[in-house]
Amino acid sequence: MEYTRKYLIHYYEIDGKRRLTVPTLIHYLEDIAILNSEAQGLTLDYYEKNSCGWMLLKWDIIIHRLPLFNETIKIITRPYSFKNFLANRQYKIFDSSENLLVEAKTVWLLADIISRKPLRVPEEMYIKFDTARDSDKYFDKLEDLKPTNLGNHSLRIKVCEQDIDTNKHVNNVKYVEWALQSLPSDFVSSHFVYRVIVNYKKELNLDDEAVVIGSIHNADEKTESSHSVFSGEKEVCHLKFFWRSE
Repeated sequence: MEYTRKYLIHYYEIDGKRRLTVPTLIHYLEDIAILNSEAQGLTLDYYEKNSCGWMLLKWDIIIHRLPLFNETIKIITRPYSFKNFLANRQYKIFDSSENLLVEAKTVWLLADIISRKPLRVPEEMYIKFDTARDSDKYFDKLEDLKPTNLGNHSLRIKVCEQDIDTNKHVNNVKYVEWALQSLPSDFVSSHFVYRVIVNYKKELNLDDEAVVIGSIHNADEKTESSHSVFSGEKEVCHLKFFWRSE
């Protein structure tokens, strides 16, 4: 079952080129997933009462064009596969002329918010989201990224209260923000990111300290930046951005 919502691009959501920032784009995708769940009666209160929550494991986002200030965009999303305690969700973003701007797939984990142990997707969610019982045959685990142990670019982080979401851990978008912040500003300002792949491995919590390690390299005539977030010896997140010159 598809869920659709329109978003207006505000001034405080754009960069110096008047385009929606990539972290804000991902906030939109996160937001509409929550709204889709709310519309089906699976509200934040429901998840709190049942001591469960969806935790993001992977992003794969392809960006054809970033919308500009004062544009109105349409986002369509749907969960299309449940497999044991995992789920796939798909997204598409269109402009007012129905041009495809962004397409994305995700992998989510349903977990107990106290024990953090995986929970099997209940029958109720199949019904609420109108998802077929055999949808597991369509499950896409998405790409696994290799860790980045060495790099020329780094950023040290201490998790603060503003980084924490309702699952009581660092919100998934913060890792994308940190990775982008670790890159030289002249590189970011002269390039356009057209694909984002993220693998989340472990959680970060309030007052945790972490370091982002990254490198920029060219492969097969493509410019890529690879990043890993470490907390001590623990690797908590892998990210890869694909760039083109502007």
